[in-house]
Amino acid sequence: MGRVTNRRHLRTYVTGQLSDLQRKTLEPIADAAGQPPRTLQQFLGLLQWDEGAVRDRLNASLARYGHAQASTIAQQLLWDVRRFAGLASQSDDITLVVATIG
Repeated sequence: MGRVTNRRHLRTYVTGQLSDLQRKTLEPIADAAGQPPRTLQQFLGLLQWDEGAVRDRLNASLARYGHAQASTIAQQLLWDVRRFAGLASQSDDITLVVATIG
């Protein structure tokens, strides 16, 4: 599976999670996107990542920048991603939504 296909599947999955679908499981997400559910199941089955490490890294970043305005938080989170990647060139899109409440 190529990188473009992976990005497309990830976009479908994230869009479904952020949508107003009543059930946010793979089948309704795939149906809403006009894709076979098995396609998303296979895609998510291939992913291997440490959710705890991702959550810890995000929490640490938010602890550092959480007091700032949303635009500053977004900039700092993107910088953290770039630092984590070893300042390697970025070839994938990054979509980030930051909202401050209060």
